[in-house]
Amino acid sequence: MRLTVNGEEVEVDDRHATTPLLWVLRDVLGLPGTKFGCGAGYCAACTVLIDGRNEKSCQTPAGRAVGKQVQTVEGVSGPVADAVRAAWHRENVVQCGYCQPGQTLAAVALLESNPSPSDAVIARWMNGNLCRCGTYPRIQKAAG
Repeated sequence: MRLTVNGEEVEVDDRHATTPLLWVLRDVLGLPGTKFGCGAGYCAACTVLIDGRNEKSCQTPAGRAVGKQVQTVEGVSGPVADAVRAAWHRENVVQCGYCQPGQTLAAVALLESNPSPSDAVIARWMNGNLCRCGTYPRIQKAAG
């Protein structure tokens, strides 16, 4: 099966079509930025962008990404991604950092779809991304 990950076409053995995309990215393609958190789709540490939408890769069979653009934290780029990274740095968002790939990609997806979200929209959008360190106020401020 052919996947497009971070702008590059990659060939992955068809036996991985039902494997969660998380494990294909980490173990087959060697992209460890996508994190395993809960494995049940609750924490969103495994968030990637598929055709620009934030998706939980632990719950997405790799075969579902065929024909789509997959972006991981290693490959996301552009003005919005740069602005998110700068805001994360400016607001000292990162504490332990484990959830940050998912948090960052969720914020990129939000800001690409809505460049000026209200605080309420940011809170709703980011709600599914758990942060064990509790940096939610900093995440909220950085995303705004």
